[in-house]
Amino acid sequence: TANKNLAAMSTGLSQMAGGLKTIESGVGKTSDGIGTIVTNMDKVAQGLDQMKSGQQQLVAGLDQFGSFGTQLSAVSDALKKISGGLGQSQDFLAQFSTDKTFHIPDEALTSSDYKTALNSFMSGDRNITKMIIVLNDDPYSWEAVNTIKEINTTVSNGMKGTVLSDARFGVSGPSSLTNDMNDTLSRDLNRMIVIVLAGVFLVLLLVIRSFWTPVFITLSLVGSYFAAIFVSNTLFVDIMHYAGLSSFVPFFAFIIIVALGVDYSIFLMARFREFGDIAPKEAIIQASRQIGGVVMAAVVFFGGTFAP
Repeated sequence: TANKNLAAMSTGLSQMAGGLKTIESGVGKTSDGIGTIVTNMDKVAQGLDQMKSGQQQLVAGLDQFGSFGTQLSAVSDALKKISGGLGQSQDFLAQFSTDKTFHIPDEALTSSDYKTALNSFMSGDRNITKMIIVLNDDPYSWEAVNTIKEINTTVSNGMKGTVLSDARFGVSGPSSLTNDMNDTLSRDLNRMIVIVLAGVFLVLLLVIRSFWTPVFITLSLVGSYFAAIFVSNTLFVDIMHYAGLSSFVPFFAFIIIVALGVDYSIFLMARFREFGDIAPKEAIIQASRQIGGVVMAAVVFFGGTFAP
């Protein structure tokens, strides 16, 4: 019995030793876990600090967002005022399009802003005023020139029968300058054509001593002028697509064609008279052959002289 008890006691002690080893191993693991927890607590503390900083930034951002909301509210109020002003302007323009008159209060007429605006468009004595008109077309185009003509006609007709019927007006700007220059050149050209053709006809009468021959020569000069203008316009405008001929081309073309045409017409008629003993048809052919070289030389010479 004693042996059995000793054996049981030995077995219990062995089991106790095994349990102590197990406890020792668990305590070691617990120690390692506690060390890990202590190490991670530092990281947790750092994370909490970062969370605190993020919360502060979030609060600051929310404050800025609140300020931005205030600004948006101010912008919204301004847009409402602008919308209201545009609505009033639209109502005024709609009323002005149907009504011939509108009311201006006395306060507006005596305000400093109104006087400043008057100084920009009127002289100091308020007897001269100007209007600024912006054209949609090229200022040097025919459309712009025609618009200037319409403006002159409209203003002139509008002042008739009013207190401004005796007033003078003028239009300035590049389009108006082009229009005035064209009118001046056209008027001078028409006057010059009459004077020059009359003088040429009288000179031909004295030189040739015939009536119908000077008439034919004068008509041929006029025909040569219009033919030259037609060919030039067709070549440079229709074919080469230039904007147009210069305003000076008709004036100088007429002078050159008439001056040279009269000279060589007189030379041609002088040669024609030298062949008075043959038939008129043969005489004009012979005269043209003799004078043709001189005419062609003059064409080359003057072409090189007036070429750009």
